[in-house]
Amino acid sequence: MARRRTSRKKPTRRRSKRGLNLVNAAELYLTTNVLTKSMFGANPFEFVTGRTSGFAGYSTSQSGPVWQQNMYRPDSDGTIMTLPELLGVNSANTTVAFGTNDAIMPQIQNNLANFGGIGNVVTQTILLKVGFTVAKKMLRKQRTVLNKGIDMMGMKGTVSV
Repeated sequence: MARRRTSRKKPTRRRSKRGLNLVNAAELYLTTNVLTKSMFGANPFEFVTGRTSGFAGYSTSQSGPVWQQNMYRPDSDGTIMTLPELLGVNSANTTVAFGTNDAIMPQIQNNLANFGGIGNVVTQTILLKVGFTVAKKMLRKQRTVLNKGIDMMGMKGTVSV
């Protein structure tokens, strides 16, 4: 009878850190943009921070309307809804989204109708997913070269393409 080999325990395989994939992050941002624009009327940055741009009122020193960029002012426009506004963080007269008497669902329905309906949202989401999948496959060689360059710079575990 042959002698049984004594085998030592094999080391566990460990994956190296992949880091932030910039292509996947761009896909996530664009998909989130479609959803927040259609339902809340704001891009993801505006939705999370509550900083929107638009009409700020009339100035007494100027003859026309004043437009201000990136000011924190939820409730300034009834069509744009932001997360601080939904959570009731901005002012005393805000209705919290989880309360009983809120006008949030009708406004979401209006924003969705103005965006083109649920069909438009589904179409844009599917086209984004298909477009990114095809682009990832077509640009595989270029992405590999970029990732090798990132590895040579010593940033392999931080970022990838």
